[in-house]
Amino acid sequence: MGTLGYFNDDPIDGSESAPDLLGRDTYARNAVTLLEHVRAQSPSGVLALIGPWGSGKSSLLGMITRQLTRQTDSRWAVRELNPWMYSDVDSLTLALFSEIRAALPKGEQWSDTRSKIAGFGRTVASFSKIASLAGIDASGALESVSDAIAGDESPSAVKKQVEDALRAANRPILILIDDLDRVTPSELLVVFKLVRLVGRLPNIYYLLCYDERTLLDVLRRTDLVGNDETRAQEFLEKIVQVRLDLPAFRERDAVAIVDQGIRDLLAAHGMTLDPKSMERLGHAYDVHLKDRLTTPRSIKRYFGQVNAGLASMAGNIDLVDFLLVTFLRTMEPGAYNLLRRHRAQLTGTDYLPRAERDKQLPIWQDRLTDAGVSPGNREGILTILSLLFPAIAELTRLAVNDANRPCSVCSADYFDRYVTFAVPGDDLPEADFATAINQILADAPGHEREELLKRLRTDTHRITRRIRRHPTAVSSPNFSLLGVLADAAGDLDAPAETLGLLTPDSALRSLATDLLANTPDDSRAVVLTRMSRTPAGAHLATVSLLRLEDRTQSGDLSGPEPEWVQRCRESVETGIEQHLQDAGSAPADLSDIQIDLLLTWRFLGSERPMTWIHERLRSGWDLLDLLMQLTPAARVIGGTGESRIVGEISLESFDVLVGLEFILSKLADQIDGAGPHVPSPFHVPDNPERRRQRILDALRDHRERAGAASVEGPSPEDGSDHAAPLPD
Repeated sequence: MGTLGYFNDDPIDGSESAPDLLGRDTYARNAVTLLEHVRAQSPSGVLALIGPWGSGKSSLLGMITRQLTRQTDSRWAVRELNPWMYSDVDSLTLALFSEIRAALPKGEQWSDTRSKIAGFGRTVASFSKIASLAGIDASGALESVSDAIAGDESPSAVKKQVEDALRAANRPILILIDDLDRVTPSELLVVFKLVRLVGRLPNIYYLLCYDERTLLDVLRRTDLVGNDETRAQEFLEKIVQVRLDLPAFRERDAVAIVDQGIRDLLAAHGMTLDPKSMERLGHAYDVHLKDRLTTPRSIKRYFGQVNAGLASMAGNIDLVDFLLVTFLRTMEPGAYNLLRRHRAQLTGTDYLPRAERDKQLPIWQDRLTDAGVSPGNREGILTILSLLFPAIAELTRLAVNDANRPCSVCSADYFDRYVTFAVPGDDLPEADFATAINQILADAPGHEREELLKRLRTDTHRITRRIRRHPTAVSSPNFSLLGVLADAAGDLDAPAETLGLLTPDSALRSLATDLLANTPDDSRAVVLTRMSRTPAGAHLATVSLLRLEDRTQSGDLSGPEPEWVQRCRESVETGIEQHLQDAGSAPADLSDIQIDLLLTWRFLGSERPMTWIHERLRSGWDLLDLLMQLTPAARVIGGTGESRIVGEISLESFDVLVGLEFILSKLADQIDGAGPHVPSPFHVPDNPERRRQRILDALRDHRERAGAASVEGPSPEDGSDHAAPLPD
């Protein structure tokens, strides 16, 4: 990734592909100078580069190697020995001498010296193996040692020849031994034995690399030192001649690496951070991230995780949210797991009473403790959660949270992207969504458009919310967009939300009203005509217009009616009449959507719906059957599930659509013959007979109240003249 390679754990050696951001190249040059001083004063030596895990020791070793090998006048040969790669004493011993042998020039004049070094290594390995054997067959090792003893030259004689050859070569060799603090106690003692007693050959220098605290702990687990801190420290001082303590990793060093990491992320994935996002990220870094990202390795590990996730998520998430969620996943996996477990509360889709919400702070504190967050980190993690989720910010008051940021983790519409590391199959990527919106606005075909319209029908709530958030959708002329919403009306198959109270139809109507409000006044009538191509579209157009009128008037009915209102009413009324032409020969032939159109028509303040109905009555429609159709069933949700009951008897609707006096006159005999009015429960299960009886009872009650009013004056309880609510 970028220039720093955060996706891997390779050392930074100061090269162009792995630049030094911490200014340690100067320290590397000083270390090389120190090596030269040691060489001038001692034929061999052991130095140690000491620093905590993840602090950049391996990177500094790489810089030292580059300093030694790139100097044209340098005679140093650098070899690496990794104790991790060898499982026993003799293989580790042979590996050490193999590295020394490989460091010599390849010319013929060095062949004898290389052979002697190899032979000396094999002899030492055999002796080392004898020393490590206990209770197993040692015949192979004993035979090797016997051969060495019986030969013309003893091991000490071979060593003397090797020393003379290396001294004559006058070529310094630096053996780098990294990660020494990660070997077992027995392996550590073998390395020290080789370095201190066997490997001290002329012009052979060692640079050990370790975390001192960890190395002392390993030494204390050996029989040689025992659990004695002082003896462990004294033993280490006998091995190491010169300490090179790693420079302190300063806060400004961490900031430099983090800043470069963010720049690399933005460049690699074509993303940007606006000032508001930078402020959020800076707040998170200042209050907690800086206390956890304290070594180069921890920063690299963190950005490696971010980069890996962004490969498939760029453009589909809020970058700061993703950075903070990834921090939780990397540094506090227990807290990260709480996100999925409490998704509803964090995204505001739970139904917790307000009084219970106010008690949630100590509950979240306990949750973090149970998840393994230390007391010292708990407030910092709560701050991170507050920056991510308004529900937590309300509890802690530790951060200000803008819930309207695009693709935020605090939205139920996008939350799953942050825990699945992809756009789920039931979701639409942002690029496809934007393409679909553009295709709709341009009235152009396209796969993306068809996919969005399919999701609009099956996932209405989420799609309408996303359209509402899309800047192009809400700011552009909405002729085509309102048209496709109208085409989808009546064909929605999405489940309701909020305990079934928010239906997909209500979500579609709310969006259509807002889009109609953004449409210029002189274009609304044309848009409504386009919406009214289908019966369900005409109903959506009428409801949207009525809601917009109500919003425009804001309760002030005294002013003149805007000119655009009458033009719009004419458009939707024409559409309604068109879709009622095939109403059939009897009220029972009316479809559900045609009934909805009739009931909605009454709110337009026109005599046309009454005229249309009376024409049907004169053609033979039964009046009581019509009233039964105009009293639709209502849906009730209870503990046993959903049921249908007789809906509210709206005498006001009857009056506007048919005329109440006309109804009382035509149905007088049926009202009289309906029998005494027996009070019934409010929720009456729906069937034709019960609906018929409820209508006649309501008409009789009204007639009796009207008769009493003619004697006593108007009754305030006569609700027939009350204004009805706008249709849903």
